[in-house]
Amino acid sequence: MGIDYYGVLNLKQNCNDLEIKRAFRRLAIQYNPHRQEDESVRELFALAAEAYDTLHDPYRRTVYDQFGEEGLKRGWQGSDKYYEPYTYHGNPIRTYQEFFGTASPYADLLDALHDPHPLFNLPEGRGVRRKMETIRRPLPLTLEEVFHGGLKKVRITRHVLIGVDKTTTEAREHVLKINIKPGLPSGTEFKFVEVGDQGPTTIPGDLVFVTEDRPHDRLWWKGEDITTEYDMCIDLYNITGWTSVDKSFKLSSAYHCAAMLVTGSGGKGTNLLMMCNVDLKEALTGCTIVVNTLDHKTLRVPITQVTTPEYEKVIQGEGMPQLTDWRHRGNLVIRFNMALPPYLPQASKKMVTRALRLAAVGGGAGEVEHIHKFIMLDKMRRISKSERLPQDL
Repeated sequence: MGIDYYGVLNLKQNCNDLEIKRAFRRLAIQYNPHRQEDESVRELFALAAEAYDTLHDPYRRTVYDQFGEEGLKRGWQGSDKYYEPYTYHGNPIRTYQEFFGTASPYADLLDALHDPHPLFNLPEGRGVRRKMETIRRPLPLTLEEVFHGGLKKVRITRHVLIGVDKTTTEAREHVLKINIKPGLPSGTEFKFVEVGDQGPTTIPGDLVFVTEDRPHDRLWWKGEDITTEYDMCIDLYNITGWTSVDKSFKLSSAYHCAAMLVTGSGGKGTNLLMMCNVDLKEALTGCTIVVNTLDHKTLRVPITQVTTPEYEKVIQGEGMPQLTDWRHRGNLVIRFNMALPPYLPQASKKMVTRALRLAAVGGGAGEVEHIHKFIMLDKMRRISKSERLPQDL
């Protein structure tokens, strides 16, 4: 079911923005961390801050109303693009300060300008700064992207410290570039160190992207052949500029960030699997399958033998590239799904029975030829005399 953010703020779903602000102000004063030492009360304060952060934003609220908390935090595929999941930054003190403009809900504007530091008196501001939690996000990849590889651009918004005193934050947009190697298995983790939201009392958290395969309309990984250990370095870029130092990257500004790929193992093989639908005639007499490959080739694959449910047609070298060497590729494995006719006339049943009986007598060697013969005889019987070709004199 997920969290009921409206219930947390004691609101109805049809409430307006002003009611949301009033509800959060009331709970923020009630659960003020300056006045409360109880850990359970602090948890209620953090939950109220998360509810306000979700509902006061019109876009997040619309998504939450339609998909709930799980849909909001999972992301979803729209008609034209993929919508990134929402993740709360995890710092209720920041939400509190952004709402009131200061660490005190009773301070006026002049007090906020002259005394902006009460926030540091909270436990979060004492001693060593606490690092924020790691944020994990899915990175959906199409089969074409995994096949060809390349740079994947991901746009994020993070809060950065601004001003001389570095006590306030501003939302800024950054673009991360991730190097997708051909044949990259799903479940690969790309870790960007300390690129989360900045805060005066916290260390930015890490951001981890986990790759996952988007469904393809024709193909999918076979996925049981190999397990590969890999360790790669990736590139990272944002609008302020990055400079590379070995396997780490540093912002041109004073804020240090690093990017790396977490070492792990992939569970995907290099074979591609394709399911082909054939009818009974094609299964018995053979057919030609047209295959459009991921590298934009068109293959005409002849099927010359009787197709059984266990039969697989293997096309060498038309699968996914190997992660360790993209020049070596797996195979394309074609499996068959046979569709049986819902009804057969009695005459057709007799023809099929006779053809199969003759094939059995011949040890199966003439099975296809006999079926072809009887199909042609049946077609000839159906042609009217006026449509037949004139006989040679």
